[in-house]
Amino acid sequence: MIIQKESSILRSILEGIITLLGWLFLATFLFYLIINFEWGISFKFYSLTLANVNAILLFTLIMALLCVALLMAWSTYNKKKFGHLRRRKFPSPTTTKEILDYYQISEEQLEKIQEEKYVEVD
Repeated sequence: MIIQKESSILRSILEGIITLLGWLFLATFLFYLIINFEWGISFKFYSLTLANVNAILLFTLIMALLCVALLMAWSTYNKKKFGHLRRRKFPSPTTTKEILDYYQISEEQLEKIQEEKYVEVD
């Protein structure tokens, strides 16, 4: 099921362009990945020297901080955009009459069932 919503023509065009650019990026990435794939196994990235350890740690730290900042921004956006919504509506408590009507039993049978420790259902 596709949910349609009212949006402006400019927004629809912008969404289409961004989607197209995303698919083009993915296709280009996969194309170059397949073209430049080497069948030999290279263990060069395992060789760590003291010269490149600092660069690797700095890069990892920067990427971790960037991820944390993006997640915090996304969390703040979601809280401001959707935090005030209360979509859940809990059902009202079931009355004894509703239970009697649903299961088509007498009030005495219902009391007996409610008082029993174990109930066998056929």
